[in-house]
Amino acid sequence: MNEHKCLEPELSPTTWHGRHATEFQAIREGGIHTAFLEIAGAQFANVYSAIAAKIASLQAEIASIQQTIERLLAEEAAREKEEVKTSN
Repeated sequence: MNEHKCLEPELSPTTWHGRHATEFQAIREGGIHTAFLEIAGAQFANVYSAIAAKIASLQAEIASIQQTIERLLAEEAAREKEEVKTSN
């Protein structure tokens, strides 16, 4: 969506021209624009995959902790029920 901003403003004979303008345009196209495309493409995909994997890992850890809590609560309830039986 913002890719075009890497190449703005457009250089023309009426705005800026000559050797420095040509060098500047080469930097924009070869350095800035290429880096932008790399970030928007491969690097973004890698980061997105890493974040998705971390989310899945955390969700699995949360589920495991919830199961542990449920097990401990069930054990506590069973112990309390047993204590009530033995005290009667």
